[in-house]
Amino acid sequence: MGRPLSPGRPLRQRGGCLRVALGSVLLVMLAPAAALVRWWRRRRRGNDVKVWRREPERATLAGLELTVDAPLAREVEARTALIDALVRVAEELRRPDDVYHLVFRRPSEPEADLVAIGPQPQELAQRLSIVFSHRASQACTQLWLTLPRGVHLAEVVDPVAFDPEQSVAAADLMLTASPRWAMVSSFARTGPSVVYRVRLHMSPPEVDAVNPILARLSEVLSAR
Repeated sequence: MGRPLSPGRPLRQRGGCLRVALGSVLLVMLAPAAALVRWWRRRRRGNDVKVWRREPERATLAGLELTVDAPLAREVEARTALIDALVRVAEELRRPDDVYHLVFRRPSEPEADLVAIGPQPQELAQRLSIVFSHRASQACTQLWLTLPRGVHLAEVVDPVAFDPEQSVAAADLMLTASPRWAMVSSFARTGPSVVYRVRLHMSPPEVDAVNPILARLSEVLSAR
């Protein structure tokens, strides 16, 4: 005759199975409720894309702030339209020797990433598409700088000292880097929406050329 099992062993097995079974039942019961909450949030949110524009107080460069709040069902449409508008801004402000750059810092990383994008607006569009569709980018603030050809990003940005998440970091860098124009961007999915925030910095005379592009973006997204 084999060695008998200890009295407690069958009870532990039975209790573990019971907990697993109860957990599975709870998940099955809660899943419809969670789906109902998501449906209700989407219903309350509606299907409209909301766009806000404003001109904040001027510092070294004139500023234009843009917020695009889109329902998740129209996320791709809103992102595509926003990127198209920003590329049009780049084309409107373009000088022959412009080169686009990106600075951001990943969470918990000791240094900022310095990315030389290239001189073509199409290259800027590709990088914007990557950043605005990458879920990891939600935790980052992106700084986009347009510098003259021959000025290397590492010459104007200290990757160890610069932290774009600090409130005054972008403004301080623009004082020292003197970009042709610049953008600060971020985005996040909040409940039933995805919200894109962009702050454009340019010389005051260029604001009148850029404003119609952003107005057109608002018209396109509000047409449906």
